[in-house]
Amino acid sequence: MNAKSRLSPAQVERRHKIELSVSLVLYAIVLVGSIEFLKQEPPAAARIALALAPVVPIVLVIWSSFRHITSVDELQRRIHTESLAIAAGGTAFFGLTYSFLEGDAGFPHLPAWWAWVSIGFIWAVASLVLRRHYR
Repeated sequence: MNAKSRLSPAQVERRHKIELSVSLVLYAIVLVGSIEFLKQEPPAAARIALALAPVVPIVLVIWSSFRHITSVDELQRRIHTESLAIAAGGTAFFGLTYSFLEGDAGFPHLPAWWAWVSIGFIWAVASLVLRRHYR
């Protein structure tokens, strides 16, 4: 167990699930609210603030993930680090591959947020595989 953390592994997991859930619910509320306010065509400065408002809860998601990784034991930290490395490499590979298909084969353009989805999905799958590997 990490010397900084006095929580049990179960408590660390519970804290992370609560923090992550609250952050994601807040993100959904802010996203829906900002979209609704943007439909009213506010002035330019307000449009920028409203368009960026959903970023604030995402910072909370990132902070929660950082706190979680720094609170777990060395094995869990290794699993998360290796999973993130696999996710980064996999996302780079898929991004490069899709850019060729998009440019040369006429595939439709994908928004940049699909990179975030790809990282999250690959990280989750890699974490599951690595947890089984290190048992």
